[in-house]
Amino acid sequence: MRRNEKFFFEGILFWSTSFLYLRGLKFMQAYIFVNTDPGRPWDVAKKALEIEGVKMAHAVTGQFDVVIYVEFSKIEELGKLIEELHSLNGVLRTQTAIAMPSRVPM
Repeated sequence: MRRNEKFFFEGILFWSTSFLYLRGLKFMQAYIFVNTDPGRPWDVAKKALEIEGVKMAHAVTGQFDVVIYVEFSKIEELGKLIEELHSLNGVLRTQTAIAMPSRVPM
């Protein structure tokens, strides 16, 4: 499959890696990198999955302790989601990377 080509998977139309189209709704995507208190990454990842918009959360090795994948339709939703993450016990700081849209016209 060529880059930026449309494809279907279980009724969901995808185009590139930055936007998800589901039943005509457009969702933006972001990755949130989290630093936690020592010994807390698994707890934070588990609790993060309870927050609306969080699709995946993994304890990881390296510079960050947890990587969280989120989907949202408005930037304000992302702000609220990050606020909820900061309220979790064990979260020290976060860094967010919003996926960039494709440069190919849709």
